[in-house]
Amino acid sequence: SSGINAEYGVRFMEDSFPEGDFMSNVGNIQLRMIKRFHEDEKYKQDERFLNVLLSLAGNAENGLEVYSFCHFHKLMTTYRKFWESWIHACVYDEKFKRAMVV
Repeated sequence: SSGINAEYGVRFMEDSFPEGDFMSNVGNIQLRMIKRFHEDEKYKQDERFLNVLLSLAGNAENGLEVYSFCHFHKLMTTYRKFWESWIHACVYDEKFKRAMVV
């Protein structure tokens, strides 16, 4: 399945090119995956896709926007890990007020 191959590709890139390496293109690969899969109902609650989204949110400058995008498109909203990660990101960014709303 293309979801399994895409997740393998991201893991391969993460392992092959450490964070900050000029050859690392993981963020771009993750963004392309999100564009490809976010409208496909069978992937909206797929744990493999969740791991890609959480990885992107954790490494992006605008990680909170990744969570907002997921919430708006009803991606991964059935996973406790999604909500915990979003709240943690809000707290980490010192946005306590927003974290309490989530």
